[in-house]
Amino acid sequence: MVPPHLLWQVEHGWPTLELLANAKRVQHQPVTPVQFVWGQIQLIHPFAFPIWMAGLVFYLRAARGDGVRFLGWTYVVLFVAALLSQAKTYYLAPAYPMLLAGGSVAIERWSEIRRRWLRPSLIVLLLAGSGILAPYVLPILPVETVPEYVRLLGMTEVRPERRAVGTVPQLFADMLGWPEVVAAVGRAHASLPPAERARAAIWSGGYGDAGAVDFFGRTVGLPRAISGYQNYYLWGPGEFTGEVAITVGISGEHLRPWFESVEPVETVRCDLCMPDRAETPIHIVRGLKIPVEQFWPMVKCWTCDLPVFAAEARQS
Repeated sequence: MVPPHLLWQVEHGWPTLELLANAKRVQHQPVTPVQFVWGQIQLIHPFAFPIWMAGLVFYLRAARGDGVRFLGWTYVVLFVAALLSQAKTYYLAPAYPMLLAGGSVAIERWSEIRRRWLRPSLIVLLLAGSGILAPYVLPILPVETVPEYVRLLGMTEVRPERRAVGTVPQLFADMLGWPEVVAAVGRAHASLPPAERARAAIWSGGYGDAGAVDFFGRTVGLPRAISGYQNYYLWGPGEFTGEVAITVGISGEHLRPWFESVEPVETVRCDLCMPDRAETPIHIVRGLKIPVEQFWPMVKCWTCDLPVFAAEARQS
């Protein structure tokens, strides 16, 4: 039986391979094997490293691990593949629950008769480490104070991508600014004449803006967003006819070659967001110059520096 995910990949032209190839070309930056390993230790929690490493050893070496030895080799194969393909460190995150489970079983068995001190020691270690690192991963402190706390921790995040980072760690920076962006989109939508408002699409440059519109926009009556970014592209242009749309996060320079009218509405600023989201432009566009069926394939972007339509606009 062919796995459903594999069938989906074939049907849609292997989008995951396209995404990884584009990401390696325009987004990822090389990390050394040592950095990649350290990234895995950071990802799960440095003090949890002995547990998931014990799980890996248990699956690969322990006599009682024969029935689940394939889990250990599954991790090894995935780790090597991710390392060789220069994948982001968090791509391996789904593999760690099975290692943590195996490690917990192994430690319980090893400490059953001897080394009983190991169990309470690990609990104290994990609780202490979690307390120290909690402000780095949970919104406990005011976001403005997080950079100073990270500096005091003295821990440098392994970043396998070229995207510039601001003063706030990306984990928090990517959470900020979305309600403000959607509020601006809502104002633009409300400013349209009723006839245009009824058929206006909301077209986002990335899945972040599109997801924010879909989540927060429900409370202000916004339609679902469309986008050419990754899976949003596969979901298509919806009811967009090319007559009128509100664009989010797409520059006027890229829009003007393709629409009869490009009206700047508002630019939303976010000083604590990632640098590439410091300013989010909102435009109202009217009169797509070519049919939507011809234009939509040009907005496709599986992790790219510029969508095809923007690249072609630069060349024209």
